[in-house]
Amino acid sequence: MPSDLRYLLQTRDGTDCLRIVYYKETDSTNTEALKLARRGYPHGTLIVADRQLRGRGRRGRHWFSPEGKNIYMSLIFRELERLPCPELITLYSSVCVIEALLSNVKSAAAHIWSKWPNDIYWDDKKLGGILTEGGGLKKERFFVIGIGLNVNSTKEELSKNTDHSGTSLLSETDRTLRRDRLILDIASGILGKSELLGSPLSLKKRWTELSRTPGATVKVIGERESFRAVALGIDERGHLIVRTEEDGKLKTLCAEEVVHLR
Repeated sequence: MPSDLRYLLQTRDGTDCLRIVYYKETDSTNTEALKLARRGYPHGTLIVADRQLRGRGRRGRHWFSPEGKNIYMSLIFRELERLPCPELITLYSSVCVIEALLSNVKSAAAHIWSKWPNDIYWDDKKLGGILTEGGGLKKERFFVIGIGLNVNSTKEELSKNTDHSGTSLLSETDRTLRRDRLILDIASGILGKSELLGSPLSLKKRWTELSRTPGATVKVIGERESFRAVALGIDERGHLIVRTEEDGKLKTLCAEEVVHLR
């Protein structure tokens, strides 16, 4: 195991993870987590890989996942009774990710933010994303929360392997960070913030504080249409409310993609 992941094997007070499953290499931590969840692995099981061969993001996009550089993790979450609205799990997870980053990277406070519905940004560049799966079937009473974060990839690596819209903590801070401490802080946050998880109003307030989407002019991309709008904020289910530029109508977005316009 790489030296900056070895801390995962040690006991850590306050971490509710019941089991840590480590892969040197795997297709996707979410794919593995779904398999393990269906085999009965418990709430709090954390799956971590040093490299992904087929890392994936929302809408089937490929996620650049080189060896020994970044965070590729998935968490099995079974306590769905703690969720007054299951659709909030992605926004809740993004809050926990950002708070973990802020506690580890002090200089991030003025730069890091959450873009609806599942992206983590450093200013105008994407730092990471969250892919939540499962939970929709009666036989599958769980969520798998997948998190990918660019931590120690260099600017050169990112420019060669992405569309130049991504960045990493190393690129922005000139610091090499330990991945294991970030992973455990993220996991313990997701598993431990029960008060925030159980209060849609509190979660809405905290997410809004950490986001630049409310108030932004955006392009909304749906399956059947695309249009420009102003994002007004989220409702108690985590859906995004926008006002269209063309006719001023209010629309509520559930699964669409939004692109911030400069």
